[in-house]
Amino acid sequence: MASNVILDYAFNVSASSVIPQADTSFLKAVAVVLKPDEACTVSTEGIYTITAKSQFADYTQNANVEKILDVKSWCYVILSDTLDLEDILEANKTNLFTVLISSDFTKADFGTNNANLKLGTFDGVIGYSLQSAGQSDLDFLEAIAQIGVGFDGTEKNFYHAFSSLLGGASWKNQQYIEMLDAGYDELGSAEYDFEKRLSFVINQGAKYYLGFFANEGRAIIAKYIIKELTILQQSKALSWIASVQPTLNIVNAKLLETKLNEVYAPYIRQGIIDGGQTIVSLDDNQNFVCNANITITDPRALWRVFANLTVNQ
Repeated sequence: MASNVILDYAFNVSASSVIPQADTSFLKAVAVVLKPDEACTVSTEGIYTITAKSQFADYTQNANVEKILDVKSWCYVILSDTLDLEDILEANKTNLFTVLISSDFTKADFGTNNANLKLGTFDGVIGYSLQSAGQSDLDFLEAIAQIGVGFDGTEKNFYHAFSSLLGGASWKNQQYIEMLDAGYDELGSAEYDFEKRLSFVINQGAKYYLGFFANEGRAIIAKYIIKELTILQQSKALSWIASVQPTLNIVNAKLLETKLNEVYAPYIRQGIIDGGQTIVSLDDNQNFVCNANITITDPRALWRVFANLTVNQ
């Protein structure tokens, strides 16, 4: 898979240089972290590629994890006895952006204050699910939700939600998609999870829906969109600089600004973001400096409206 490292550095180019097209495919790549068990036929800890649900049987007895391929066609598996993932994530930081920790790992494996969870410089999305059975479980999930996705519900629902998110053609928050297992019947529990920014499923009759899906307290798509827009703007800036070879002055700063702001249009048109603006200026050393502001609306508590409609029937 192509690397975007070149887009993160300033370098001299000639007018004839070919700038690689930005590769954002890694944003859709996901790894499931499994602890080797007696069913595992692979003897070495590491990262492996899965292209069919049946292949999970070579790595784990946990049948829930196959739901990550409900919509997606492939994923990675990381085999590890511990949650010290720093080295393997560092080696694969240009290949994936989402890491989901399976229920093979318990709360005890995370350690006090998640001290055993070591991610190094990984700046993507981390997630864990647990069907809460008391306040201690909720407190644990709240701590996870501060750094990633704390999913209060079954592991099947957890993987199905991420498969829908990462397997779709465009970025959508997935709120109110139909889910596999039951979640909450009580609005009080849903309200609690929403206020604590926990992801959860809510029931309506015999059907189950994703009530809320969040990462670090924000809309689930926010981190993916910001990363994608950053890469696309880096790519557009380098392409423009390579072709124009501009003098560093305020006129060209505004021309570059116009080019960078073109990136937002399709995202606004599709309703993925509400707005975006990049301002390009010159610093004291006469270098281009970019400052961006992107507006992404967080999901609303839609079940409140639905409940009111039901009551008023």
